[in-house]
Amino acid sequence: MRAHSDETRTGGLRQSDLSGVAVAAAGLFLVWSPAALEAGWWLLLGLGLAAVLAGIGALAESGREIHDGPTGEWLGLAGRALAASAVALTAADSIVGASARPLAVLLIVGATLFVLRGGLVPPALARLLLGLVLLLLLAAAVIVALAQPAATESATVIGGPEGSLTAAALLLFLFAPATPGEAPTLRRSLLGLGITVVVAALLGAGLLLVAGPRELADAPASLSAVAAGTPAVVPVGIAAVVASVLALVALARRDASALVRLADAGEIPAPFAFRNRRTGVPAAGQLAVCLVSVLAVVVLDADALLAFAVAASLIALILRRLDRGVAGARWPAIVSAAGALVLLLALPSATAAAVAILLALLLIVRAFRR
Repeated sequence: MRAHSDETRTGGLRQSDLSGVAVAAAGLFLVWSPAALEAGWWLLLGLGLAAVLAGIGALAESGREIHDGPTGEWLGLAGRALAASAVALTAADSIVGASARPLAVLLIVGATLFVLRGGLVPPALARLLLGLVLLLLLAAAVIVALAQPAATESATVIGGPEGSLTAAALLLFLFAPATPGEAPTLRRSLLGLGITVVVAALLGAGLLLVAGPRELADAPASLSAVAAGTPAVVPVGIAAVVASVLALVALARRDASALVRLADAGEIPAPFAFRNRRTGVPAAGQLAVCLVSVLAVVVLDADALLAFAVAASLIALILRRLDRGVAGARWPAIVSAAGALVLLLALPSATAAAVAILLALLLIVRAFRR
């Protein structure tokens, strides 16, 4: 990784499709525990529902430039800040267990400073590292299959088919929508979606067969828990850290791009709008987002962080789909917005209420600023 300011002022991963893959790769270490708790053996049904909604979203976004209004941008910032916390905490837990929070903070701060300096992950290196993550997971799967670790008893009460919608909302984390400024093609979007679905389905099915939903639900870092007691814990830990670092850089880059757009629109208070001369990014704003992520790591666990991140992203997605009003929206956009609303309501009520309050505060603050 090196510092570079060409082609993108904000650094990070040069190609948005690679940034989406990086976030999905990190999500593979994060989503299984809360999804298994909600849906049990029906976890894969939740994955299917999430994939269908992501596919409809790809139809809605194909052939048009993506645009989010200021409220959607702020919600996106909130969602990514919490997502970064969840990703970092899960990766740190895969390495050091109970002492994960200090390492998670270091990962978040390091990724933020890297992007603030205009750091760049070249596409070739990103592809190499993502391929390494998949190879390490494959090696871990072979080791676990040969070692046949002893099953553990669990008294955790898990959900059933009624929890599939909640699981789908959480698993939607694996399918990041296009970022503003893109004009994604349907072919590219569906190809990325298909690869993600296949990898996630194989991994999810393997985890269910090897460990069962109760053990998955018990462990905050479910892949490491399944590998515990076998040599597979080493490749799983390495893969988790590599994937999380790439995802954190990708999320920080998206934050930087969003802050640039908000600053251009005059939506950022003056103390936070001053731009780094080298990158053009409002540095104080980026550090404020980093601070939110750090505080979230200290206060919340990974499952709660994931739920809040998904809820904020779902509301931002609804706003994006209906940015032209219901009358002016295409049918995929309307169906996608309706599906996002259903999944939002399927999340725990406290999560949905907290994000609804955040949305209300954003609208109130923007009204006074006008």
